Parts: sequence; C-alpha cells; structure tokens
Amino acid sequence: MQPGLMIRKIRIGGFLALSCLLTGCVTQTGTYKADIPDKEIHNQVPLGTENTQIQPQKLLIRDTSEATPVPSASEREVFNHNLENRQFWKLPRVERQYQKYLAQARLTSMLKPRWERYFGYVLAEVNARGLPSEIAVVPLVESMLDPYAFSPGAAVGMWQFVDATARENGLLINWWYDARRDPVQSTDAALDYLEKLYQRFQDWPLALAAYNGGAARISRAMRKQAKDNFWDLKLSGETANYVPRVIAFARFLAQAEQFDLEWPSPEQLAFVEVSSKRQIDLLQAASNMNISTDELYRYNPGLNRWATPPMGPHRLLVQRKHAFALKNILEDYSDDLAWQRYIIERGDSLSKIALKFHVETQELKKVNGLTSNKIRAGDALIVPGTFKRSAGSESLSNPFLFASTSSTQTKIYRVEAGDSFWSIARKFKVNMKQLIKANRLNAKRALQIGQRILI
Repeated sequence: MQPGLMIRKIRIGGFLALSCLLTGCVTQTGTYKADIPDKEIHNQVPLGTENTQIQPQKLLIRDTSEATPVPSASEREVFNHNLENRQFWKLPRVERQYQKYLAQARLTSMLKPRWERYFGYVLAEVNARGLPSEIAVVPLVESMLDPYAFSPGAAVGMWQFVDATARENGLLINWWYDARRDPVQSTDAALDYLEKLYQRFQDWPLALAAYNGGAARISRAMRKQAKDNFWDLKLSGETANYVPRVIAFARFLAQAEQFDLEWPSPEQLAFVEVSSKRQIDLLQAASNMNISTDELYRYNPGLNRWATPPMGPHRLLVQRKHAFALKNILEDYSDDLAWQRYIIERGDSLSKIALKFHVETQELKKVNGLTSNKIRAGDALIVPGTFKRSAGSESLSNPFLFASTSSTQTKIYRVEAGDSFWSIARKFKVNMKQLIKANRLNAKRALQIGQRILI
C-alpha cells in the first residue's frame, strides 16, 4: 500500500456543540476528534522526500461509533444564531441593499449549484473559528461562490484575491495550480486574512471595508477624518456599499421568505479530500472512478492542467461516494508517476538539461512556466521523469478556464484610444465573445480609456 495516502473529511459537522445550545442539551457522551497540525505554506520542495506530503489543514471529524446521537441544529439556525450585526439591519444603506436582493428574482436559482457545493463548507469553517456568520457571506457578495470568477481588477476566485494579497497569505500560484480558485485553500487564507484585519481594527464593519478597499486606505481615511466608525467614514462608492451589501445579504439569508435554497444538515458532506504523496493524473483518476474529467475539475477548480502539480499539493476533492474508489486508485499508483526536481548548476542551459534528461527543451519551458530560455544557477526546475500521461491527457487542461493554456500570469491590458472588443481580441488572438464574458462586460457599452481588461 502506498504510504501517506489519506482521506480527510471536510469539516461540516462543526456545529454540534452549538446544536446543544440551540436545542437545550445538557450532557453529552462520546468524543469528537480534532487534529490541528501546524499550517504549512506550499513551497517547492524536493520530490521523493517526506516533505512532498502537503500536511492536512484543520480537521474535525465526528466519531459516530463512539458518540451518542444528540439533536442537531440546522445550518440555518446556526447561521442565524451567530449573526453579530443585526443592529445595522435597519440602517438606510443596509435597507437599500436588502431591497435590491429581494428584487432579484433569479438570485437563488443562479446561486443554487455553487451553494450546494461550497456554502456548507465555508460556513462550517467560519463557525469553527468562532467568527460571525456575516463572514460566510463575503464570498457570496464577492463572486456568488464562483471559484472561476475574476474581475477587471485581476481578482480571482470565490474570495476574489489579487495576486499580491494571495501570495502574502500563502496561496500558491503557478502554471499548474492557482490556490485562489481552490475552495479549501482560498477559504483558509481568506479567513486568516479577515482575522488579521479584525485584530487590527477591532471592528467587523471596518475589517470588511479593509478587505474590500485595503487596510492602509481605511486607516488613512480614519486618520484624516478623525473617525473610528465605519458608518461615519466617507469612502468611495464601492467600499462604502460593500459592508452594507454583506450585512444585507446576511439578513436576506436569515429572513427572506423567497429564499428557497436547501440548507444541508450539519453532518452532510459536500466533498471530501483525498491526498497522496505523488502526482495524480486527472484523466486516469476520473476514468477509474467512472466520472467525467469535467466533474473532477468542478470540485478541483484550482487545477490548471492534466495532473496535480509535480511539487504538490497532491490531493483531490471528490464527492463522498467517490472517496474510497479514488483512495484505491491512488494506492495502485507506482513510483513512475514521480517527476524530478533539478537544481540548476553553473554552466547549465535549458538545452543541456533537456539533453541530460532526454526531454524536449520546449517541454521543460512549458512545465516550469518559462517564457524565455534564461535560467539562473541555484534555481530549481521540474523535469518530466518516467511519468507517462494517460491517453488524451497531453492536451487536457481545465475546461472551465478562459485561456487556461496561455501562461502562468494573467495579462492585464489597459484600453487605449480607438480600442474595441474586436481589436483587443484580434491583438491578443483570443475569442471576442470569451473576452467579453470573462471580463463580465456589456458588449453594447463603449470601453473607457484606461480601463483594465483581463486577457
């Protein structure tokens, strides 16, 4: 059996203590197991060593064989119980945003698929940290829980991290993988960041404003205006409306009669995590589980390519019913799946390294996300070893990404005089309709000089 293989239950059962509070429980027998290892940032480490195992994040599993069943609260009851900003519900700015949500007839139907897949996990993580329920609403306001969302400001994922903030919070971004789109990694990083902001401002409205507009900007506004209350600050329209939107959406989830989405039970798991020490070929895994690669990508939106990154993390999120099938598949993987990590020496060139390892120079550049032949002694390269891609995986990449095979970094183009959607699409050799859709633009509205467009 392959060492290091594990299945992690994603934390959805973290509401059980609160369930007792809401339902009047006094005593409870049995145990609830918690394993909280040190958080690790995924750095590139030599493959084939123990360090290639990306450690699990916080884990909370209800041991049903030992625990005595107790009445449990619904997620909605838990959500309502942990709301901490009800005192702002009737403020005119919040009321306006609330009425806008009520007026959106298609809001719940549009949200439903992502709600069922991700919201239970997000809320469980928020609850486990003892944060107010309003924090679970942030990815709803940011992206409607869409891990593939990205904005004209180059923010990516359901929590809308820009590149710099993502890296500052330990999220890995490379040619293979973008942790900003990973529902587990991005949620963990976003909650860490929000907790830091709260420690700085000691007030949730101010912390939320800083999440949207930047901590330095909020601090500067507070200092210049000599005010320490968000509701008294004069801020730009986007940030001024952001906090009311979050609080109004929380009120909407708690109150609106037409909110018809089903709240899952506290013990319902939308997905579980299966980890391995070695690279996982998605096409092979999907085929052996008898599911489509599209379905596998839907639960693993952070992956860009046909496999998990050679440097890790080597883990997949799958529906609970597929977890043990995937575990068995990964146990049968051989050492042939390993790639190599090569430290560049003085005098090396890409062509020499390619010749040494019997690979093509272009292949080396592609897997390492290089745009030129320049390399530097002491840096590391990932080298394809004896890994044999599954038939058809050569061209396989995440089908839900726009221009997923272009480069490691998203290109930002500033609109110039005379530009049009057609001219920009032609200039960068992309599909115009996809360009408009990816940037969430209205094709009938004229572009503005200086406007940023994601390519």
